[in-house]
Amino acid sequence: MKRSRYETLTSRSLPKETVTRSLLREMIFPGVGTFALITLDNGSDGRPITLGPNSLVGLVSLLDDLAVRASAGEIAAVGITGTSKYLVAGADLQVLRSLHDPDMSRLMAELGHEVFNSLETVGVPTFAFINGTTLGGGLELVLAAHYRTVSTAVEAISLPEAYIGLVPGWGGVYRLPRLIGPDNAVKVMIENSLNNRVLTGREALMMGIADEIFEHATFLDDSLAWAEQLLKGTVPIAEQVAARRSKRSSVDYSDWEAALNRGRAFVESRTSGAAPAPQLLLDLLELGKKSSQPESAAAEVGALTRLIQTAQFHDSVYAVLDLIQRRSKMQVGSEKKQQGHTVHKVGIVGAGLMASQLAVLFARQL
Repeated sequence: MKRSRYETLTSRSLPKETVTRSLLREMIFPGVGTFALITLDNGSDGRPITLGPNSLVGLVSLLDDLAVRASAGEIAAVGITGTSKYLVAGADLQVLRSLHDPDMSRLMAELGHEVFNSLETVGVPTFAFINGTTLGGGLELVLAAHYRTVSTAVEAISLPEAYIGLVPGWGGVYRLPRLIGPDNAVKVMIENSLNNRVLTGREALMMGIADEIFEHATFLDDSLAWAEQLLKGTVPIAEQVAARRSKRSSVDYSDWEAALNRGRAFVESRTSGAAPAPQLLLDLLELGKKSSQPESAAAEVGALTRLIQTAQFHDSVYAVLDLIQRRSKMQVGSEKKQQGHTVHKVGIVGAGLMASQLAVLFARQL
C-alpha cells in the first residue's frame, strides 16, 4: 500500500483519532505452521474500538507484511480479534463528520476497501474471532475473513449505517448477501437498521454470519483450537462448516428480487422517500447481485462519498456525538463533581428519531 496516498487523511488537521493498534502475536500449530493473531486494541478501558484513518493504515500495513510472509510460506493462517467488550464498534464518526471535502470522503471510503480486501486476499486462510460488540465497519471487517467464531456473550452485531445516513460501503453490501443470502441481508442492513435492532452472538450463528460459537470464558482459546483443527482438515469440523454454509444460497436471483422488493416496501413505509441512504443501499444491493466485487466496490465508494456530505448524516452524528456523548459528561448546576451510579440496564420509551439514536448509542457503548 502506498501510505502517501492517505497522508491527508492521517494528518493532524483532522479531529484527534483514538488510534486502534494492530498487535501481532504468533503461535505454532503443530502440523500446520504459524498462526498470526492480530488483536485490535485502542489502549482504553471501555472506550469503543473504532477505525479511523491511522487505525486503518496501521492494520493494512501489517496485513501487507503478513501477505509477503504468507507467500514465502512463513505463516499458515491469520486471525483477528478485539479486546474487552469490542471487536470493532465501527468507523470513527468524529473523523467521518469532519470530511467536508468529497475528495477526502472518497479517500476514506477507498481506504476501508483496501484494508478489508487485504484481509480477504492475504494468501492464507483468515479467521475473525468476534469477542464483543461488532457494528458497521467492524462487521464488514469480519465479513472479509474466511471463517468466523462468536462469543456467547456478544449482544450487539449489526450494520446500522442506513439509519445514520450511510451505507455499509466497505464491502458489506456485497459480501453479506453472498454469505447469508439476500433475504437475511435485507433484514440485517435495512429492517434491523431502521428499527435499531442488533443480533446477539447466537442469532449471528443461526443466521450464518458466524460458523461456530463458544462460551465467553474460554472464547479465544476455544476459537484458536477450532481454527487449528479446521486447518488440519479435521473431518467433523470441516463437514459442520460446509453443512451450515450449504443451507444458504446467494445465487438464486428470484430470491434476490423478492428480498429487494420487500426492502423497498419497508423503506417506503418507514421513510416515505425522505432519507436517501436506505434507498441507495438497496440500489447497491440490486447492482451487486450480478456485478463483480470491484464493480460493486466502485459504486459503494461513490455512494459513501456522497452520503458523508449529506445533512442527514451530519445531523445524526451531531445528535449522537455532541448532544449525548460529550454533553452528557458535563456537570450542570453542580458545585462539585459527584460519583455516578453504575448503570446495568437501560430502557428507552419511544420510537422516534431521538429514541432510536439513543438506542444506537447504548448498543455501541454498553
